[in-house]
Amino acid sequence: MKNWLDKQLAGMKIEAKTMFGNPAYLVNGNMFAKIEKGKFVVRLDPKDRDDLAAKTGAEKYVMFNGMVTKDYIAFGPALTGNADILAGLKKGFEYIKKMPAKEKAEKKDGEKKSRCGCGCKK
Repeated sequence: MKNWLDKQLAGMKIEAKTMFGNPAYLVNGNMFAKIEKGKFVVRLDPKDRDDLAAKTGAEKYVMFNGMVTKDYIAFGPALTGNADILAGLKKGFEYIKKMPAKEKAEKKDGEKKSRCGCGCKK
């Protein structure tokens, strides 16, 4: 699935990185797509998200802590070749591109980086 997603994102100005042990794709510091638990997850404008979910049978994305997200939907591997999903991926990229860039937090001298990467003191 990662190879498929990398191929679809070729040529887009994105940052690929690992977040919480999973491949994630960001634009200006804002995540718009990732792979988690064998599913492809994309962030969309809510109106596009609902429309795409209705067309493809995608499900709401539930985070590892059980929280249902408002902007993300998840697709199983069988749906990755679907033309509607490919269009949704591009819509997600355009949606995130319009968001303000996130500033990278600077680590203070001697400050230990958190294990989870969120900046907490764990």
